[in-house]
Amino acid sequence: MSSPNVFHYHCPVTYLNDWVSYAKSENSKFSIRSWSEQMGLPSHSLVVMLLKKQRPLKLKHTDFFNHGCKHTTKESLYFQALVQYAQCKLPSEKIFQEKILKELHPQNNFKITEIEDYKITADWVHTYLIALTEIPCASWNIEDLTTQIGRGVTQERIKSCLNRLIEKNILIYKNGVYSSSSGRITTKNDLINKAAQNYHKEITKIAIESLEQAPANREFQSLSLAIDPTKITRAKEMIRDFRNRFTQEIQGGSHSTIYQLNLQFFELPKNKVKKTQLKERKQSCSKLSPLL
Repeated sequence: MSSPNVFHYHCPVTYLNDWVSYAKSENSKFSIRSWSEQMGLPSHSLVVMLLKKQRPLKLKHTDFFNHGCKHTTKESLYFQALVQYAQCKLPSEKIFQEKILKELHPQNNFKITEIEDYKITADWVHTYLIALTEIPCASWNIEDLTTQIGRGVTQERIKSCLNRLIEKNILIYKNGVYSSSSGRITTKNDLINKAAQNYHKEITKIAIESLEQAPANREFQSLSLAIDPTKITRAKEMIRDFRNRFTQEIQGGSHSTIYQLNLQFFELPKNKVKKTQLKERKQSCSKLSPLL
């Protein structure tokens, strides 16, 4: 068994567990207890809990493990950055920490799948490029794409989106032409949920701007209605069903233009009536004489 290379890891705890396995294969007398003493830790039970993820690995633990794993200076900095990455909560924090890890990586190629999924979900340019594959003879020249997309989207941003989609096998490039595969981002976690929120924020801003388009080229509808909360699930099912049927019907024929469909169904500012108040109102209404 070869010594684990910290630069090949995205999870610090996985790396530590592999390092322990390697140490045991090299030395039959190796134990967590003796290793903990060597690192200067007062109790080996802490190390056991950290390795089993029963307690979170924190920045204050990195000096001990850097000493225990005999890391070089650069390996120590990378391991510390891995621990910091694992502690990140916000997408912006994760992306910033990813840049640090990339700078510390010998080949500058550190990449987290979770972050890449976040970027694809959050940036509407990705969905535009995927839709563009449906238009015959579409120009994929970066300058042309920059002009088509507009809205201040830079060439660098478009290039990054294209490369990201190719790396994830969502777009396939062959003989100068891009096509879309069946690949989709299906990861469901807090990071991707946050990405979806950012996507809808950006696309809603574009929808507001699109109100300036000629009425013949757009359709905006809105209504406010009182509903029974128990029907919310059914309402969401109907919206999704409509979206699927709409896609199947409208995507047929000759493709030459990319449109965006936004369906928005949400609760307006809170003005709920408590059940006790509702019951009282019903009783009060039942006592009223009918209008003649």
